[in-house]
Amino acid sequence: MARRTPQQNPQALKTFPPYLKRIRREAGLTQEQLGVKSGMTGSAVANFERKRKPGLPAWASVHKLADTLGLKGPARGVFFLAAGHSPPGCTVTVGDDVVLDFDEDDEEAPIIHGLLSAA
Repeated sequence: MARRTPQQNPQALKTFPPYLKRIRREAGLTQEQLGVKSGMTGSAVANFERKRKPGLPAWASVHKLADTLGLKGPARGVFFLAAGHSPPGCTVTVGDDVVLDFDEDDEEAPIIHGLLSAA
């Protein structure tokens, strides 16, 4: 299967950086601690919080951050959506139409475009 190139969701680019910062602080972690515990670097976390390149984290990185932050259930889904990604194991509907349906182990879940404006 060819690797997909994620596209940036403008809404997520605005909302995810401050959201990640707030969640990280609530967990009592520094950028460096969150980076190391999630298998990244502190500078990677800092870049996500400051809207610097690479922009939004890849789905696998969001998964690692959510695991490290101990996010479960709805909080985990909100975290994925804030990062512009579909939560694992989710079905997204707009009205009565299923827009996206992903299995729990879909590690290449694409970014949701305009989900907040479409809902």
